[in-house]
Amino acid sequence: MENSILLFLAVLVTTGIWFRFLYKFDRVEPEPLKEVIKIGLIGGFLSTFIAGVLNTQFASAVGFSLEGKGNSFFPTLLFSSYVGINEELFKFLPAYFLINKSKEVDEPIDPLIYATAIGLGFAMIENIQYTFQHGLLNLGFRTITAIPLHIGTACLWGKGISDSIFLKKGKNYIFKPLVYAILIHAGYDLINFSISIPYISLLISVLIAFALIKSITKDMVYLRNQSPFIPPGYCATCGTQNDSDSRVCMECGADIAQIYYKVCLQCNSKSPSDAKICPGCGYNFQQMSGES
Repeated sequence: MENSILLFLAVLVTTGIWFRFLYKFDRVEPEPLKEVIKIGLIGGFLSTFIAGVLNTQFASAVGFSLEGKGNSFFPTLLFSSYVGINEELFKFLPAYFLINKSKEVDEPIDPLIYATAIGLGFAMIENIQYTFQHGLLNLGFRTITAIPLHIGTACLWGKGISDSIFLKKGKNYIFKPLVYAILIHAGYDLINFSISIPYISLLISVLIAFALIKSITKDMVYLRNQSPFIPPGYCATCGTQNDSDSRVCMECGADIAQIYYKVCLQCNSKSPSDAKICPGCGYNFQQMSGES
């Protein structure tokens, strides 16, 4: 009993460390902590349960051993591809529904916060299962590989959701980053299922995780500076006020070019990307396009 409690607490601690890493990016107009945790747990549980059942059924159908014994390459390739599609799709679907229904989503960074929370919830529930089966060492490895994988791929299609909402690019724009996420996930699983030398597969997994963490950081920092709650030219990364038409921060070099909002040349306020008239002063943005 005491050992089970220890294992469960270890999973919570590692999850909490990654949650803090993600949540600290949302510093301009932070999402309610309870809302992020709620969506992360609901989406994580739903996606893990459905994907887990389907993974087991597909493994049986193609003759793939989940214990990793005697698997030939073709069933391994099929199962890895299926897991990539299955797990990313069933993380994405509740995320898409919950994000679009949430009244709290009012910044371009917000869909990424909720998407990665669901990815983290998925990884946490998987980690509970694997840690109880294989122990703390397995949890340690998954903390630096599987967790970055799930939140990193979620960040990819989370940005697609953000673009569809704030850049008005439509639902079809989400398809491309979702495919990228599926390919990365499938490739990660294929490496781990097919390479028999543990240290090599671990090294490659860590490298993939490192690349995904860099991608998360880049997207989060960029979208944080796109917030409508900061004035044009303000860098939310270092707190420097630059000229309103600056593309990079003169202090830290962060990308602050306003892509998700139009900046009014007359009153210096931000408007939605599809606005034709500035709601603050009535300036005609079509005139601004003609002037540029």
